[in-house]
Amino acid sequence: MKSWLMIFLLLFASQGKKPLSAEHHGFLADGRGQFYVLQSDGIDLIDKEGKLSRHHSEKLLGHIGSVDQTSFMRLLVFFDEVPGFQILDNTLSPHTDLVDLNLLERPFISLMCTSSNNSYWLYDAVSFELIRIDGNNRVISNSGNLMNVVKLKIEPFKISESGNRVYLADREQGLLIFDQFGVFIHRLEISDLKDFKAEEEMLYLLHEDKLSSYAGQPKDIKLIDIVVPEASSYLDVDAKYIFIGDGSSIWTFPR
Repeated sequence: MKSWLMIFLLLFASQGKKPLSAEHHGFLADGRGQFYVLQSDGIDLIDKEGKLSRHHSEKLLGHIGSVDQTSFMRLLVFFDEVPGFQILDNTLSPHTDLVDLNLLERPFISLMCTSSNNSYWLYDAVSFELIRIDGNNRVISNSGNLMNVVKLKIEPFKISESGNRVYLADREQGLLIFDQFGVFIHRLEISDLKDFKAEEEMLYLLHEDKLSSYAGQPKDIKLIDIVVPEASSYLDVDAKYIFIGDGSSIWTFPR
């Protein structure tokens, strides 16, 4: 009896908790049991009980491409149709006005994330460059034309920084890894890459129909024993849990 009970508990744990029902094209877990969920018309803050706590909308600014934490209390919201960005506090109240990247003569920025020391990484989809700007929107460093650097045709869909590394994800080419100055280091050749989460010394990779972890060398890519929900496309990780979303539900799994 005890052995069957143990098997049941292990199977229950492997499949995670009851999913949160929420339409989304991306989400961010705040590490305290709440979610910032990207909707077609803005951002929802979902509380620990799974209820809508706050909604923020800037309909005139168009589609929200991504949301990233600049700190425990602030969020970077990137509007990819403008393109431009705005800083919100953790209750989704505006902390700054919109920064219109057109006015900074950067109309082709397609991706953006936060960096250290109040700076940001941008990806220019025409010049194929990674560009780092400071809090006064001045260029600190750039990668040069990445098509010449990596010798590949790239169409990245996500950028993130963690642990003095910058990660640029392409669905077909995999994950491109750079140092804090935008110098190319190497590429993880992951097919059908859907999303990733970078931590100090670990990467989580959602690709094909599985979830894997990576700890520094290609041979260190390991399959994580989680049954990935069908049509999974979005991923986030905090200190205790792995979160996977398919556009309509977000599942929670213990790490």
